[in-house]
Amino acid sequence: MTTAQSLTQDVAVVRIRVSNLYCPCCADELEAALEANSHIVDARVDYAADEVEVRYDPGALDEGAIEALIDATGRCTCGPTGARGDTTHMHHHAQMAPITMGTKHDRMQYELPASGAHQAHEAGHKEAASHAGMDHDMSDPKMAKAMETDMRNRFFVALFLAIPTILYSPIGHDFFGVDLPTAGIDSNWIALVTSTPVVWWAGWIFIGGAYHSLRRRSLNMSVLIATGVLAAYLASVVLVFAGEKDAFFEAAAMLVTFVLFGHWMEMKARRGTTDALRALFDLVPPTATVLREGQELEIPSSEIVVGDLVIIRPGEKIPVDGVIERGETTIDESLITGESLPVDKRAGDLVVGGSINQSGSITFGATKIGADTALGQIVRLVEQAQNSKAPGLRLADRAAQYLVILAVSAGLITFA
Repeated sequence: MTTAQSLTQDVAVVRIRVSNLYCPCCADELEAALEANSHIVDARVDYAADEVEVRYDPGALDEGAIEALIDATGRCTCGPTGARGDTTHMHHHAQMAPITMGTKHDRMQYELPASGAHQAHEAGHKEAASHAGMDHDMSDPKMAKAMETDMRNRFFVALFLAIPTILYSPIGHDFFGVDLPTAGIDSNWIALVTSTPVVWWAGWIFIGGAYHSLRRRSLNMSVLIATGVLAAYLASVVLVFAGEKDAFFEAAAMLVTFVLFGHWMEMKARRGTTDALRALFDLVPPTATVLREGQELEIPSSEIVVGDLVIIRPGEKIPVDGVIERGETTIDESLITGESLPVDKRAGDLVVGGSINQSGSITFGATKIGADTALGQIVRLVEQAQNSKAPGLRLADRAAQYLVILAVSAGLITFA
């Protein structure tokens, strides 16, 4: 049975993986589409982690209905493949069961964990486990890199073509004092040629996003950007074919270039955070040696339960938090605590999962596993910070639709 974490009597939360969210525009579109449903209290989308957290009325919606809403938003038009992939959903604080592959939505089914049980640890450990030998809930690093590279390429193409567009415009002559040769061709026609790929290829992520937003009767920043770009470009095309000297191709080219640069920098920063999380996963060893019924057994770290006696030898990583029962050693905790020098440990001292044993052999009792470990809590806090949106940014998103109406209305009045 699939269950979601219950927040109150009337509100539950589910976290859903959505493959290949490409940029903030895609995330905003999906968020707006979900929040338009009256039974959804709140939706928070993190395009870098390919994840959306939905708070909803469990009496009116279920996970399948939410997945259907996500599918109904359509494809992400600005990705390198032009599509948003399948969705996979997961719940907070729950047990990971085997994934049934081959369906449109690869389901990860959960049940609420029992304290101290192996099944409870299995779920929590997914948040803090190494991806060597076990799964974790991170977006595909190759896809994240491909998306960032595509955004970077769009920016550099836009920049390369925007420079001659600006230099052949009145700004190039009046501000920079540049008079480039035109070979007898009107400079506006040259600007038309150089700005067209900027608008219709590099800037297509905004135009496509605006189109899908308008189909859902939603006004967001994609609509505002696309409106400004197309207004400058299309008005200039009309003026050029009418034989007028005034054109605004440089405005469209510069707007696309500046916004692409901002999106590229944001994607780069967010991917850096995701890479840092992935490095944290590497701190947990895939296997560990435990003492059960007097026998040493090598088991996956995900199978350690509270109360297990874990044997750590020199050079091995500590899989979970615990208290030393036998032995003395020095432990390198720098990757967890920042302490540069090894720390002496003896019976009764605490050990932290992800740290590295150095000199001696120890046996410790596991006290915290999975998401309850110090490493798991660090990962969870970073993911929550990454998924959260500042109140000011949410206010800006809500104000964007009114800004679009105001800007378009002002433009129509001025034109009239």
